[in-house]
This record gives sequence, structure tokens and C-alpha cells, in this order.
Amino acid sequence: MTPEIAQENQLQTIELTIEEAKKNVERMEALDRLHNSPDFKLVLLEGFLEKEALRLVRAKAFPSIRNDEERQKFINDRLSAIAEVHSWFNQINQEGAASAAAMDDYEQTREEILQEMQTGVEVI
Repeated sequence: MTPEIAQENQLQTIELTIEEAKKNVERMEALDRLHNSPDFKLVLLEGFLEKEALRLVRAKAFPSIRNDEERQKFINDRLSAIAEVHSWFNQINQEGAASAAAMDDYEQTREEILQEMQTGVEVI
């Protein structure tokens, strides 16, 4: 593989990395905007992720539900759904924060590759 092809491959890889990082940051920012929406807070954050979770945990203790496998399964499934939503939100925030932190490095690497391609001199 010639040095020019290797540089072109590096450039394509870093550009794809930058695009993916931008998407992660955009998704994190969109989630942040949602978290600030009164409707989103009312329905999902407070309604489903907090109040419904608490209601379900309390419901598990009722004697009429405690011995009913079908109702226990339903409650457990709902609690699992709540946990998955929390996990998904955390993943979006972690990926977005990591991407935002690395963005300058990615862009600097792209500029170095472009400079090397133009000048033929390796940038260190």
C-alpha cells in the first residue's frame, strides 16, 4: 500500500469517526432538551421513571399480588422497562460526553493528515 493510499484511508477513518462523534453529541444535546421539556418531565421522567416505578415496587408487596405469578411477572417486566430507559439515557449521555471531549483531538488529527497529504511531510 502506498503512503498516499494509507493517508487517504486514515483520513476517511478519522472523518467517519468525527461524523459519529457529532451524532453522539447531537443525540446527547437532544436528550438534554427533552429533559428540560415540561411535558417530557411530566409524562416520562416523573410519570413513568419515578412515580410508576415507585407504584410498581409498592404493588409487589400487596398480599394479593405477592402470590400471583402473572401479576409479579407484569410488574417485573415494567420495572425492567424502566431500568432499560434509564440505562439508555445514561448511555446516550456517556457517549455524547466522551465524543465531545475527544472531538478536538479528532479534528486535530484530521488537520495533520491533510497537512501531510499536501506537504508530504509527516506532522508529529
